Amino acid sequence: MKKLLTILLTAAASCNLFAQQELKTAQKAVSHLQKGNYSALLKSCSEEFRRQIDANAMSNLMAQVSTQFGPLKSIALMQQQTAQGMEQFSYKALFEKDSLLLTLAVKGKTIMGLFLKPLEPVNTYRKPAYGSGFQLSQKEFTHGVPGYPLDGQLMWPARFDETRLPVCILIHGSGPSDMDESIGPNKVFMDLALGLCKYGIGSLRYNKRTFQHRGIFKDGIITLREETIDDVLAMVDYARKQNWVDTNRIYLVGHSQGAIAAPSIMARDPRIAGVVLLCGSAEPLTAILRYQLGWLDSMQRGKVLSTTRESQQLLDSFRMQDWLRAQDAKRLVMGAPLSWWVEVDTVFKPEYLHLRGKRSLVINADKDYQIPPAFFASLQAACAAGVIEEDTLSDPNYLSIGRSMVSRCQARIYPELNHLMMVSDGTMKPSEYRRTGMHVDEQLIRDVADWLKLQ
Repeated sequence: MKKLLTILLTAAASCNLFAQQELKTAQKAVSHLQKGNYSALLKSCSEEFRRQIDANAMSNLMAQVSTQFGPLKSIALMQQQTAQGMEQFSYKALFEKDSLLLTLAVKGKTIMGLFLKPLEPVNTYRKPAYGSGFQLSQKEFTHGVPGYPLDGQLMWPARFDETRLPVCILIHGSGPSDMDESIGPNKVFMDLALGLCKYGIGSLRYNKRTFQHRGIFKDGIITLREETIDDVLAMVDYARKQNWVDTNRIYLVGHSQGAIAAPSIMARDPRIAGVVLLCGSAEPLTAILRYQLGWLDSMQRGKVLSTTRESQQLLDSFRMQDWLRAQDAKRLVMGAPLSWWVEVDTVFKPEYLHLRGKRSLVINADKDYQIPPAFFASLQAACAAGVIEEDTLSDPNYLSIGRSMVSRCQARIYPELNHLMMVSDGTMKPSEYRRTGMHVDEQLIRDVADWLKLQ
């Protein structure tokens, strides 16, 4: 759902007290936003910004925000900063049920970017208990495809018995995301990296391209290859160059949308040994999102906004091939081009879980309101469908060597966890992701590490 709330943001650092024109531009934009006059707001936005979202898409986005947080009550300026010739204005947007942070990036009379996200306490993240008590090595790096370098970090145990270690490349969910996959006060990928390191597994995580290079929506078109696939393959290249990495044990660990895309990436690169799919699904993303909109509606006790209903009907249209063929690939659907939705809907193939010489681990969470059992059942079933016979060395503790029946894919369900793989509070609502002091479940991480060591 982050994709629906994220537009373009330009970072800023220092204060400028004399940017009066930018302040007037920002205040005027805020007034239009409060009145729901999205067409007028967009007239003051940059051409690149307008290519990403039109008035109808912005109306749908704000309607979904209202469905979740209630009506907008007020917007108050909290901070003004400047960097790279632009001003950044941070506002507290007070809704009936919660407050959000509204950020505007302004240059002269032009809005260069707009960003809306939960208003979080500063520095709320603390390492999990399992992230301490051992020595680790870290390496900052910058790597990527030409024109799109990405910052990242390698993490691995400082001491290990093996000559070389397996490494996991972490693949983000939907929307722009930093290398830690920060969601509210939580850092999902930082937790995973620390936990895997504790149990003898290295990791590579990096800023998603749509996070570090926010202006890549050229002419309204972006593909899954540009958003995710090319960068993952570039990270495989980089991982192979590390002297502590076992190049025969490079694994992809995908979360949410990353779990949907990971098997297809594995299928195209023989250097990838396997995948771990965290909270993924075999169902089309449009069907999952339609369910999520319905779930948010249910929290409003049936008070379904007309714009939300329109979004649901639009997502239903993806099932009709005649309708798809008649559409312009550049048409924006909830902030992303239609071509992107079609690609993501069709990228997963069940047979990818059972490729010869590859291994797959499928993990889902019973208290995941974003991808509930009805939507991960088909993925679990697809995993269980393939059992093959091949020469293998099983766990040496059992001294079983030779011809045996081996499943290329294993599936597990964790009954108490949510979509972030943290213990659920039982509400199964977005507010779960705002809790501080929560971390990815250590038992899940240990199970993943044990599975990797046996491959």
